[in-house]
Amino acid sequence: MEGREMSLNFKKQYISVNDRVCQDFAQIMAESEIIVNEAKPDILKIIQIDTKAFVREVKISAGKAVVAGSVDLSLLYICEREGESLKGLNEMVDFEHTVENTKICDNMTANVNAEVVRIDFDLLNSRKVRVKLIISLDTAVNSDRVFEMVYDVEEADANLQIQTKDVNVYTLFSNQ
Repeated sequence: MEGREMSLNFKKQYISVNDRVCQDFAQIMAESEIIVNEAKPDILKIIQIDTKAFVREVKISAGKAVVAGSVDLSLLYICEREGESLKGLNEMVDFEHTVENTKICDNMTANVNAEVVRIDFDLLNSRKVRVKLIISLDTAVNSDRVFEMVYDVEEADANLQIQTKDVNVYTLFSNQ
């Protein structure tokens, strides 16, 4: 019986796997002095400060991930001037944090959740407010890998025996 050369064409599916390389929980401090614009009246009393933290970018390089973001501050105050009641100020405070880990590589991605957990403020004078923020950062650095999986053979010869096994592939999405 002569040896016969046979070529096979495989049907393939690509599977992406996301592995968590490291997780970092940190609380960082950001501080700013807010100066009331000349067009606005002076501050008599601060009623409320609302905050919203967001991440602008994450730069990943060998051994570290640098998280840069901002906190939007909305300050509501009672005016010193009679006849005017409440006024508001909007300000932005920047923050930055570095996650260091030897497992972090250039081609990785990061998911970061940022939240303001504490606000302290001092009314320094009627035109200046010092704000101190504690920001909680939950950073997950991930490695994305793609695997090739053969799931069938095209135009298989009738004399060719093929052994198959069903495999379930699950897709999982998470905000964490």
